[in-house]
Amino acid sequence: MSNKVAATRLSPEGRREQIIDVASRHLSQGGSDGLSIQAVAAEAGVTRALVHHYFGGKESLLDAVISRELIRLRQATEPDATLWPAENLDRALNAYFDFFSASSGELRAFYLSAPATPRQQAAIAENHAVQVEWILSLLDVPDTSASRLAVAAWLAFAVQAAKESVNRPDVSRTEVLQLCKATLGTVVDLAQAG
Repeated sequence: MSNKVAATRLSPEGRREQIIDVASRHLSQGGSDGLSIQAVAAEAGVTRALVHHYFGGKESLLDAVISRELIRLRQATEPDATLWPAENLDRALNAYFDFFSASSGELRAFYLSAPATPRQQAAIAENHAVQVEWILSLLDVPDTSASRLAVAAWLAFAVQAAKESVNRPDVSRTEVLQLCKATLGTVVDLAQAG
């Protein structure tokens, strides 16, 4: 059975989103090296020329997929004013782990290889900065350079833990989340002590 979608009339924005959806699936299945404009166009039921019209090429299509995934990640991790800080931290960590899980692997596939373009590197850096701000807002610590450094380093640790946990089914998510939370407390305490 083919994954090709039936040709339907979509608005330009709807068609663009449909192409990104298809490209996301291809990225999660084959990584950025396996992303093919021709295969994406065929599955979306459009021509290669139309994909090029919307995105210009593979690099811009990959940028669009990553940009959308990072927006979704930010939406999933944004602090909720109705929750306690610890609940927000749990929610944010679970969102990271969900995004790196096998069932939602677009972002994981991207993070597993180094960002190829300056635009992708900038998108990752921007997301990282937003996450650092949110985490600092949840912690009851002074906003200092040392605190920012500690949280930024911890976030890199948490992302790595999320990536690694996919390949370590013998370690439960609960155990990994506890490790991440304990590590955050430790690095922030050390930053404050220094």
